[in-house]
Amino acid sequence: MTSILTSEERIALRKELMLSHDRLLVEIESLSPVQMNDKPKPEQWSAAECLEHIINVDLWIFQQLSSCRFSTNNIEAMSTGLAVTENGILTIMANRKETMKTPPFLEPKLPYYQKELLLNRFGATNTVLQDYVASTDDHLHIFCADHPIFGVITGYQWLVYLYAHRHRHIEQIRSVREDAGAFA
Repeated sequence: MTSILTSEERIALRKELMLSHDRLLVEIESLSPVQMNDKPKPEQWSAAECLEHIINVDLWIFQQLSSCRFSTNNIEAMSTGLAVTENGILTIMANRKETMKTPPFLEPKLPYYQKELLLNRFGATNTVLQDYVASTDDHLHIFCADHPIFGVITGYQWLVYLYAHRHRHIEQIRSVREDAGAFA
C-alpha cells in the first residue's frame, strides 16, 4: 500500500466530505435564527452549537494534518496493527446511543449564533478540506496520532473519522429539531 492517498481514496473522501456537507445544509437551511439556537433541554446542544463544534473539529483535524503534527513515530502501532479499522470508526460513530465526551477546546463557546456566519464558515472549511484531500502528498497512511476514543489511527483514518463525526452530529441536529418540533 502506498503511504499517500490513492486516486480512489481521494475520490471517496471528497465524495463523503461533500455528502456530509450537503446533508448538513439540508438539516440547517430551513431553520429560523430562533430554531438554530433553540435547546429543547439545557444539556443538549442547539443546531448552531452542533455546527460550531463540527467546524471546530474539522479545522482542528485539518491543522493537525497540514502541519504534520501527526507522527511517523507510531510505526510500531502500524506493524502490530491499528486498534480500529475504517469500518470500525464508521460503526462506532454511527452509534448515537453511546455518548462521547468532547474535549473542552472543541466545545461550542458562543451564547448565540448567526446562521449565515456559521454556514459561511462551514462552507469555507469544507472547501479547504476538499482542496487538501485533492492535492496533498502527505503520507497519510503512515502519519499517526492518538485519538481519545480509537487509540492510534492514521491520518487517513482521521479523515474518515472527520466525515463520520459530521454524520453523527447531523443526526444530533435532526434529533434536536424533532425534540423542538422544528419539523412542524
